[in-house]
Amino acid sequence: MAVPRSPAPLKTGPLQMAHVVDVVRETPSSVTVVFATATPLPYRPGQYVLVEFRFGSGRYRRAYSLCSIPADDMAAFTVRLVPGGKVSQHITTSLAIGDRFLVSAARGDFLLPDSRAGRRFVLVAGGSGISPVMSLLRTLLAMPEPPPVSLLYYNRNADDIIFRARLEELAAAHPGLDLQLVVTGSREGWHGLHEPFAVTRVLAAARGDPQALYYICGPESLIDTAVEGLLAAGVDPALVNAERFAAPPVHERPSRGQPVTFVHRGLLLAKRTRVRGEAGESLLDMGERAGLRMRSNCRNGTCGACRATLVKGEVVMDEPNSLSLADARAGRILTCISYADSPVVVDLRR
Repeated sequence: MAVPRSPAPLKTGPLQMAHVVDVVRETPSSVTVVFATATPLPYRPGQYVLVEFRFGSGRYRRAYSLCSIPADDMAAFTVRLVPGGKVSQHITTSLAIGDRFLVSAARGDFLLPDSRAGRRFVLVAGGSGISPVMSLLRTLLAMPEPPPVSLLYYNRNADDIIFRARLEELAAAHPGLDLQLVVTGSREGWHGLHEPFAVTRVLAAARGDPQALYYICGPESLIDTAVEGLLAAGVDPALVNAERFAAPPVHERPSRGQPVTFVHRGLLLAKRTRVRGEAGESLLDMGERAGLRMRSNCRNGTCGACRATLVKGEVVMDEPNSLSLADARAGRILTCISYADSPVVVDLRR
């Protein structure tokens, strides 16, 4: 789904070094990482960057939406701890001021339209989906004459509300901002809205405006329910923009880890690195654990950046994915959603 938007997203270039300027604890399980780069990082509100961290013996790349706006002194992204997530655990528990990582140019099309005056905006976020939505919200409120904006932000409990104090400050300073913080789980310590997600509340936030623009980011279930409900209510699909970073449906994964040999570029000749896999570990995770420079972006089979060639062996690959019929016939696989079901040889050089 797309709204009228700015010109094509900025082209991506090579990764550049960034260093951590601040690590702000937002909730018990989330932090905002403020960082600086030697070369300015141009971006538009709502975009994301790829970041690459190296710790232990591994090299790990993830995509994180920026929560800052271009007018800020430095860029920032917010990360919530994911159970079992190596990178989110490192960021939320170990990252410190002065630490370094690599960052890509900005990308993504979760963008505000150029023409915003006179429009009504309905922003919907769930959990860490508030990160790009915060960037959109601050941009709208910074306009000389801010348009009417509603933000519906859903969390399981009060302790999970990222940017709570900042959002309440913005609502107090901007009468045109309709802020609705909604808790869906425990009521403990919470006296505000408490209810499951319902598209009726999203529709009500539009105040009957048939040209209201909707921006949605959060768990896949929230996005699906919101988009399907809006379209069923007759909302023009061109007015709905959803940012998705979710895993695709999965097949039953192999119960045992298998040895995988990665063929990759060396200084002059091809090199081979053999890794013993763990149960449930994707080829991408295995390569990162071994410290290889693995291409990746979405990590859910959508973008195709991690495409590689299966030379030998059998893998189980999740569906749906972005491979074409020609890719499949050529033995291409996506390492982010592929799991070794036998000893495997994978050529990362494509």
